Amino acid sequence: MSTATLSQQAVPVPPATRPQNDVILLGGVTWDQYRAYRDDPENNGVRMHYADGELLLMTTGMLHERLSHLLTLMFAIWSHFSGQPIMGFGRWTLLDEFKKKGLEADNCYYARNVPYVQQKETLDLNVDPPPDLAIEIDITTHSRLKFAIYAALGVPEVWVWRGDALAVHRLEDGTYQAVSESQELPGFPLDVAARFAVEHLRDDDATLMEAFRAELTRTP
Repeated sequence: MSTATLSQQAVPVPPATRPQNDVILLGGVTWDQYRAYRDDPENNGVRMHYADGELLLMTTGMLHERLSHLLTLMFAIWSHFSGQPIMGFGRWTLLDEFKKKGLEADNCYYARNVPYVQQKETLDLNVDPPPDLAIEIDITTHSRLKFAIYAALGVPEVWVWRGDALAVHRLEDGTYQAVSESQELPGFPLDVAARFAVEHLRDDDATLMEAFRAELTRTP
């Protein structure tokens, strides 16, 4: 990982410093600079995670996006099968101006708080609850770099895909601890979802959905 200091004048992330399937850490970044960088349309392809004057930049590749998409499909199928309401908000940029923290999850969801967010036209994390869980596809960077931001935002669970497994981390006393099962989506078949993501990586979406739905029907 490389480090650098941002110019006080520039708004678009300089092309020469934009990560290519990698991460770059920039130091000495103010909250206003981060917001300006994030809001500039020229930076739409750059993922940004900000805390304590440091800005982590990253891009995502084809494998990263495919895995994220497959997990989204399986969440939707499981929600319908189990009757557990969830609402997905994708890469919504999570911001808390008071704490000066911000990031974009690979995917984020409301589960317990679905009845609350259904009644809201807009959400403000300074006053509204954060997503109940976030997912990180950990291919090019270690997601623990972002755990401190998630903890400050109060996201109860962060699920991390690493290698060929899906692990759940629960926020306890300000830090994330690995747990065997989700409290936000109890009963979600973590091992089955991980296996299907690997097996159906190159299949079309309909094939995955049909196979996963059939597996849920067979699973006790």
